[in-house]
Amino acid sequence: MKNMKILTKFQLLMFITIISLSVIVLGVTFLSVKSGVESFAAEKAKSDLDLTYNYVNEKYEGEWHEQNGELYKGDHRINEDYDLADELAEMTGGLITIFHDRQPISTNLIIADERAVSVAAEGEVTEHVLENGENYGGEADILGVDMQTAYRPILAEDGNVIGMWFTATSQESINAIMSDILLQVGIIIVIVVSLMTALLMFFTKQIKGRITSILDSLKLAGEGDFRSHHDDNRRDELGEISTGFNIMKENLSELLQDVTTASEQLASSSEELTATSEQSAKAAEEVAKTIDDISRGASLQAADTEKGAGEVNELGKLIVQDQHYLDKLNQIAEEVTSLKDEGLALVNDLVDKTTTNNDVADQIHDIITETNKNTEQIENASGMIQNISEQTNLLALNASIEAARAGEAGKGFSVVADEIRKLAEQSNRFSEEITSIIHKLAEKTMHAVDKMSESKEVSRRQTESVTATSGTFEGVATAIESMKVTLAQLNESGNSMDMKKEEIISVIENLSAISQQNAASTQQMSAAVEEQTASMEEIAGSSESLAHLAEDLQTKASKFTY
Repeated sequence: MKNMKILTKFQLLMFITIISLSVIVLGVTFLSVKSGVESFAAEKAKSDLDLTYNYVNEKYEGEWHEQNGELYKGDHRINEDYDLADELAEMTGGLITIFHDRQPISTNLIIADERAVSVAAEGEVTEHVLENGENYGGEADILGVDMQTAYRPILAEDGNVIGMWFTATSQESINAIMSDILLQVGIIIVIVVSLMTALLMFFTKQIKGRITSILDSLKLAGEGDFRSHHDDNRRDELGEISTGFNIMKENLSELLQDVTTASEQLASSSEELTATSEQSAKAAEEVAKTIDDISRGASLQAADTEKGAGEVNELGKLIVQDQHYLDKLNQIAEEVTSLKDEGLALVNDLVDKTTTNNDVADQIHDIITETNKNTEQIENASGMIQNISEQTNLLALNASIEAARAGEAGKGFSVVADEIRKLAEQSNRFSEEITSIIHKLAEKTMHAVDKMSESKEVSRRQTESVTATSGTFEGVATAIESMKVTLAQLNESGNSMDMKKEEIISVIENLSAISQQNAASTQQMSAAVEEQTASMEEIAGSSESLAHLAEDLQTKASKFTY
């Protein structure tokens, strides 16, 4: 049963239910017909009893009496009057026997070619009829034939019981009618069961086809193929599932398109960044070589002019050192400005990606919220089914009460009502199980909604942090511009100091100072260029890693078809 499909279980359950109801209907019909036949036969026996007795009273005048140990009706002798018995039997089509006290004296019943008048009556019949003077009737087997019998006392003029009047009606013809009725009912039940089974198979086949179509689409979606589309416009649960699948497919397709586009843009940008960093690294290497050549020339010039520097060398060193610091600050300011621009670009790109991430999170949040609404709709439908089951149970209870009031005739209907009540209770239990499952699903969905809300809050805070970082970068940029202005002023002051120095030292001292300054500057520039080259190599490595990540993202996104 565990491996049996739901539709197969449903078909089996409905088939068993139909067969059970058919058997119940057939049984109730059989009992009802049997009871009716027996009642009809008993009434006919009583009717024949009154008819024949009254006929004899009308035919022969006078009272019933005993004479010479024999029974008389008026002047007519009843003993061995078999013509009378045959005449009465021809009127009723049944058995007629007239008893004088316990002994049969006239009958149309023949056993072994003789009239059955040798066996006296005994038992309950004589007690009720002869002793108590009551009518008596019941079912009896006479010569292997089921018959309904009826007895009445024969009263003398003084009211004493002097005999019995007996009639019997055969049930064979009535049993044949009952068999025909049951056969017709059985044929009708077979036809109804066949039609209901055919309708059930047709209905479940349609449902199976729709479910199979949805399952095929879900399997394709699980494999990454979102091209299938469901055109199921029916307003039932399967139609709602189909509509939900189409909405989910469209949303996921849009999301995958956005991811693919973003990964392509990311790969393109990383490739451009890698190419730019490689070009910058090559240019930095060439500048480093040039600076190294200049440094060697400046060192030779400084060595030639060092001898003439004299005592002003100390002053020249101080001025050179100040100028060196200013130049270094200028270089650092340029580097900081460049890094500031790159940082602002990265922050702006991060802001754009954060915004895109928030939009995707909002879409997922909306999808989960819509799923939660669909869960509530299913829960409402389950509640309606449960209400219907409760009302059906109440109707079955009322039917049982009415059947109990009807007594014996309502027993069959009571059984049907009890079965309906059981089915209603089963439906109610199933509805409660469905409601429990839906509650759990709703709790998980609400938990997912809460988590998405937390994610949205984190994204919002991240956006605020990124925005704050952008503002901080703007502040840093402003401070750098102020620093550059100050450095320009310091440069002007250094130039003024250099001019004053040239006025107080000789050409040799000036040349020596300039040579030393050039040598120091070229060495520092060479070191700065080496640092820049190393930074460019790191950027190139990061860009290459970013390109690999973009390619990996494109590869994974390409697995989906939409």
